[in-house]
Amino acid sequence: IKSKKDLLQIQKEVCEELGSTFLTQPMLLNTYRELIKNKRINMNDSLFQILRKRRIRTSSGVAPVAILTKPFPCPGKCIYCPSEPDMPKSYISNEPAVMRAILADFDPARQIEIRLRGLEIAGNPADKIELIVMGGTWSVLPREYQLKYIISCYKACNDFNSKLKTKNVKPQLKTKKLYTIDNLIQEQTKNEKAKYRIVGLTLETRPDYID
Repeated sequence: IKSKKDLLQIQKEVCEELGSTFLTQPMLLNTYRELIKNKRINMNDSLFQILRKRRIRTSSGVAPVAILTKPFPCPGKCIYCPSEPDMPKSYISNEPAVMRAILADFDPARQIEIRLRGLEIAGNPADKIELIVMGGTWSVLPREYQLKYIISCYKACNDFNSKLKTKNVKPQLKTKKLYTIDNLIQEQTKNEKAKYRIVGLTLETRPDYID
């Protein structure tokens, strides 16, 4: 197998021969890893690169991780902006990042865990993360929510363990614990030496509400 075209051709032939449904690349990649782990086959880097999904997303060495804040009112009244009920302003429910957010009940820690697991399964490195916080106008969100949200993001990356198949990142927003700037600095400092590091942070907002 020297290309994705070769891979697809073999997949088609094998599925027809066995009367099997078409196997996705993440399924093949997981099986490939298991075979290597159990020492049934040897590692083949060129095959691994072919099995990887959407390599372009992490070709720069940085993995984009988009998460959403929970629905809040937006001060803007832009006529072109979607206003779907129970959705963050300007987003609709059938977008991939929004569907992940709904699945995680808009908790940032769970959203990050879901996204990192997806990247790992697809064979994309996620040790360097560009975190993109979307959903309306960040600048007008309650200060306590902002602080707890960002701390939750760093804590999720610090606690994430890709080897665990069950949930290992605890949701933070529903806890009654009060967070301070010192807690944020503590998690940021810890993240500097973590396996999954946030190297870029984007906060979506209206430019006229930046102070």
